[in-house]
Amino acid sequence: MNKKLKSGEEGVILIDINGKQYRHQLSKEKQVLVQSSESSTDDEKEKEIILEDEEGAEKFFSSSTESEGSDEESTQKKEKDLEKEKEKEKEKEKENEELLEKLNQLYPIKKDQRTNQFMIRMILPQDFYAHLIGKGGSKRRELETKTKCKLIIPNRNSYSRTVILKGPTKQQLTKLLKKVRKILNQVKTHLPYTHFINLPLLTDEMKEQVALLQEQITILGEEEIEGFKKNVFQPPERFHLTIVMLKLYEKHEMNSVKEIISSIKDYPSQILETPIVLEGIDTFEEQSFEKLRVLFAKVKNQNGIENIHKFHKWICSQLKSNLILYNTQPLQLHATLLNVRYLSKQNPKAPKCLDFTPLRQSNQQLMDFKFPLTKIKEVHLSTLGKYRSDGFYFPLRIFSGETKK
Repeated sequence: MNKKLKSGEEGVILIDINGKQYRHQLSKEKQVLVQSSESSTDDEKEKEIILEDEEGAEKFFSSSTESEGSDEESTQKKEKDLEKEKEKEKEKEKENEELLEKLNQLYPIKKDQRTNQFMIRMILPQDFYAHLIGKGGSKRRELETKTKCKLIIPNRNSYSRTVILKGPTKQQLTKLLKKVRKILNQVKTHLPYTHFINLPLLTDEMKEQVALLQEQITILGEEEIEGFKKNVFQPPERFHLTIVMLKLYEKHEMNSVKEIISSIKDYPSQILETPIVLEGIDTFEEQSFEKLRVLFAKVKNQNGIENIHKFHKWICSQLKSNLILYNTQPLQLHATLLNVRYLSKQNPKAPKCLDFTPLRQSNQQLMDFKFPLTKIKEVHLSTLGKYRSDGFYFPLRIFSGETKK
């Protein structure tokens, strides 16, 4: 529909709609809008008045004012979007400042008075060297060219594990450090977890009941579960609740997490003495008893679940602020009873999963097994694959109230 405004007598708007003209008497408020519109029209155009039905004119005027309102809303939206973008930029700048501050704490920049160069020392496992050097030294050359700094890496026969970063300014050296850390983190994503934070459940009564349950599952397993072996079980002396898995490949990372464990004394809520009620056994949602990999005891009491989830959230915030790589998946609270992965430690050809449907179908009493009530007494930072004399995971740091070990 072709709509065109034409000038008319005072207080009247003439509108051309598809070749027909409509005369419409305007209110004083609307006249102001028309006068501003007329200022941009051709004054020499002929004034014509054809009396027709005013319905089309009324519709046109309404659509014009709606369009103006829509333009105003669009402008407001653009302004709000612009404000949001500015806020995001501010947040990003703040994050970068915090990152630089943290990097300077973890990797202090020192000045070599002899060469007048700035320097950072990093203690790294030898496995990372190849990723920093690249094929034929290509990656190192790229890093040095882009930052105008030097990356000094010990040769493979050296006993030293110290990588040295040297540069003419702190800014250039920090730029190289960020690029090196990016490479290290990319490598770490493909490496296994090394440590974990956990809550041991090691009362004598608990260990006895876990052993009893495992014996009953063994009787059923040896008769009805193909591929079942007794070494599929987690030993009762390692019974625990996992809080978070960690990748600690640098010395400063281990030291940082040790400090986090010690700082639990400043945790605003209470984690120690939290009662834990374990009842029933289950597997993870993505698995089934037909293709079972992990069997665990479930935490039943809501206050225990809520306290531990709150503690997990606090721990993760501390890890993040200290630039520690950890498992960011939502916490699935469980106490492992068996893990089919344990079978492959003795036999690489062992099955990756087992069919445990006979357990679920034939023994509801075991499925609803009730464990003794216990309380959280300690928080451990433990090393995977290393064990102390009582069989539990070897700890790097233990928190048990005000006592730090």
